[in-house]
Amino acid sequence: MSMIAMSGNHIGPLVVDTDIMLSGNLDGDAIVRPGCRFEMSGNMRGDIILEGDAVAAMSGNLSGTIRRAPSAQ
Repeated sequence: MSMIAMSGNHIGPLVVDTDIMLSGNLDGDAIVRPGCRFEMSGNMRGDIILEGDAVAAMSGNLSGTIRRAPSAQ
């Protein structure tokens, strides 16, 4: 799967269901679905929530947390 490049200002929540590289600003959460990768370069006001084996990389300012979503039992 190839990575989709996005840029500019975005308002979340952003649901990441494919590999995405975002350069710019995100005001809100990013929810990264299992098997996907989210790369953020810029400013983000919100949380990065990883589901399953999702992966994230952040370069810039994050006024939130990067955390794993609880597993469904």
